[in-house]
Amino acid sequence: MTHLILALTDTVGFTSRSDSDNAIRGQLVRPKRNVRDMGFLYVAIIVIFCLLCVAFTYLYSRVTVVHVGYEMNVLSAARDASTERNKRLRLELAKLKAPERIESKAFELGLLYPDGTQVVHLR
Repeated sequence: MTHLILALTDTVGFTSRSDSDNAIRGQLVRPKRNVRDMGFLYVAIIVIFCLLCVAFTYLYSRVTVVHVGYEMNVLSAARDASTERNKRLRLELAKLKAPERIESKAFELGLLYPDGTQVVHLR
């Protein structure tokens, strides 16, 4: 039995007799991790930093989408107001260009239709 324990100690890497007894019973016991080994801590910090970068990027994109949505609403309202103003201005232009209005303004200013002698025909 002692030879078996020594053989297991050499292959598995256990140093104490109680560890090798656990290995014989089918249980694998891991040795304690060295507390001064900072490799795990560095990896954890890098992973947390990457997760924070992803989270901040996601939040920035959401805030940007909301901001652009607000700008679109403001610009849409301004476009609607400009369209309505354009319709009113076109209506006003049509009223000002109406021949009846021009004729009435000419009579108010004292202008009359020309006589037959005042018209000159050019060839």
